[in-house]
Amino acid sequence: EASPKNGGGGADGEVAAPARRTSSYFIVGGLVFVPLSEAFLRSEYGDDWESKAPIVLMERFVNGLKRHEHDQVVVLSQVLAHAVNVGYESIVNCCVSSLNGERVTDLKHLVRLVTANKDPYLHFE
Repeated sequence: EASPKNGGGGADGEVAAPARRTSSYFIVGGLVFVPLSEAFLRSEYGDDWESKAPIVLMERFVNGLKRHEHDQVVVLSQVLAHAVNVGYESIVNCCVSSLNGERVTDLKHLVRLVTANKDPYLHFE
C-alpha cells in the first residue's frame, strides 16, 4: 500500500516530497566557488559525468587533496561578469589549492580566509 512515508499517495492524496540537499557555494568579486562533489560533476557534465568530466577534476574527485578526513577540494566553477575580473571570464572548473599562499582546506575555510584578508588582492592557486 502506498503511503506518504514510502512516496505513495496518502489517504488525502498527499505525496511525501523527496529530501533535498542545499548547495554550498561562495561568491566573491564574481568568482563562484563550490566543493567538488558528485552532485557538482553531475550538474556540470550530465549523467555520463564519469567519462565527460575533465581528467584533472576526476583525479581530484577520486584522490582529492585531502590531508584530513573533512577536507574538501574547492573548485572555482565559474567567473561571473564583474568589473574586478575582466578578462578572467573563460576560467571554469579549476581546483583551488591556496589563497594568498595559505592552503585551502574546504569551502568554509576559503570563506574565512577571504573575510580575514588584509591584502589588496586575492591570489588563488
